[in-house]
Amino acid sequence: MPSYHLLLLFLFLTFFSFSATAKKHAPPRLTSTSSALEFAARYAAAASISASNVSAALQLTPARCRIGPVQDCVVLVDHSAKQLGRVSDVLGRIEPGTAQESQVNDASTWTSAALTDLRTCHDAAQSMPMGPCTRARGTLVRRLEEALRHTSNALYFISRISARP
Repeated sequence: MPSYHLLLLFLFLTFFSFSATAKKHAPPRLTSTSSALEFAARYAAAASISASNVSAALQLTPARCRIGPVQDCVVLVDHSAKQLGRVSDVLGRIEPGTAQESQVNDASTWTSAALTDLRTCHDAAQSMPMGPCTRARGTLVRRLEEALRHTSNALYFISRISARP
């Protein structure tokens, strides 16, 4: 019987230590439209920087590895970085509670387009040949995944902005 009590105590303590740890790492909670606006602008800025990092990595990729669809990524990623920068600028200038529907729709459209371009380049990077391109491929894939994560988060928070018609 005493071992049963020890087991219950262990499970009890494990549960509460796990739930306390889970609360520390929970994603930010939205408390208002202003926080959605702030998070969307921040993630758009982070996505723009990440896309610029991808663009720099593409420039450093050996020419023999930048063939076919990967070559198209040079333009697509640069365009995505500019679009995401524009989204960050537009959202950063909106005062909480004054967002117009057209502003939110534009930000959503630009972010969705950037997400599509980045996904296309991610697929292209994964199709790069192994061997002499393995290192460049790994760098591009990691940087594209970071840019995709930030862009996806920006799009999520943009969808949470309440706008006036």
